[in-house]
Amino acid sequence: MNRKVLAAIFSAAVLAIIILTVILYYLGGYSSFVCMGCTAESYEQKDGTGYLTIGLEDSTARDSAVIRVTQEALQRELSEGELTDIIGVNMILEVPAHVARKHNIGSNTNVFALIYASDAYDKYLTVTAVFRN
Repeated sequence: MNRKVLAAIFSAAVLAIIILTVILYYLGGYSSFVCMGCTAESYEQKDGTGYLTIGLEDSTARDSAVIRVTQEALQRELSEGELTDIIGVNMILEVPAHVARKHNIGSNTNVFALIYASDAYDKYLTVTAVFRN
């Protein structure tokens, strides 16, 4: 291959990397797995989605958070079982790209500060598992 062909291939590869980076920046939001020790205060089922209210004992700003439960098996477990023996939850926080950029949420973000400060990010949280005593 001559130099012109190699330069064209290299230029196309660099351009593709730049385009993919821009696409991922604008389309990719922020997500994080969160494991938190907490109590479960109540559980409610509405329109096929469950809502678990967890206690935020370490928060000075608020006492509890209402978190969405979408997995059917977990919904059944929470609706049929005792809540008093729950000692923690696994959650996933999925913030859309436009919200993450607007509020400067990224890899250095303290997720617990977001959860404890206000209910603004509760709608982006989903319970994936509960821990029982």
